[in-house]
Amino acid sequence: MKMFRNLIFVLFAFFTINLSIVHAVSVLIEPYLGYTLKGDGSTTYTWSGISVQYEHEFKAFALGGRLGIEVNSILFGVDYSQQSFNLDTTCPLVTSYSASDKVEKKQTGIFIGYKPLGTNFKFWGTYFLSSDVTGKDAEKLTNQYMSEKSKFSDGKGFGAGFGYLVSRYVSINLEYRKITYGSYTYDGRSQDEFISDKFNLKEFMLSVSFPFTF
Repeated sequence: MKMFRNLIFVLFAFFTINLSIVHAVSVLIEPYLGYTLKGDGSTTYTWSGISVQYEHEFKAFALGGRLGIEVNSILFGVDYSQQSFNLDTTCPLVTSYSASDKVEKKQTGIFIGYKPLGTNFKFWGTYFLSSDVTGKDAEKLTNQYMSEKSKFSDGKGFGAGFGYLVSRYVSINLEYRKITYGSYTYDGRSQDEFISDKFNLKEFMLSVSFPFTF
């Protein structure tokens, strides 16, 4: 009889713990709209032993969202966003060179975050698994860094951010992102052999997000 009572107690405790865990798990859907306060980057090409560095700047709106799971104070899931903007490029070696090209940038990553109980703050980090930047302008003869034939891909990087919930469904966030691109093609042909310092873009992004959990 005592063994039976002990078994009942163990089973009750097991189902109670699992039930509490289930109730602590929520699905997170968080669309966001962001704006790059400061964006920059660089690339270095080498031809016949001569290296030429290009410097980039940009500002952009971002549209994206996070889909994941919230377990007590822990958040994790997938982050996807895309941006369209003008990539401004200069060359310190050739001061007369200046280009401004319309591009599209997309990135997908996985994130993990922490939302301390009893506060309106949240913190998270993101590892970007893939990203690409594609030129959108028709090809020109001069002062152009990227045309519709140009594409940087195989982008990987990281992000770190924090947010403040101004209400249950609205959060103001600041995030830093850096992505480095491992491949460059022009007109479908690889140009990787000419790149000695890979194309990279960094940005500080302010965003408003709308977290829904259920």
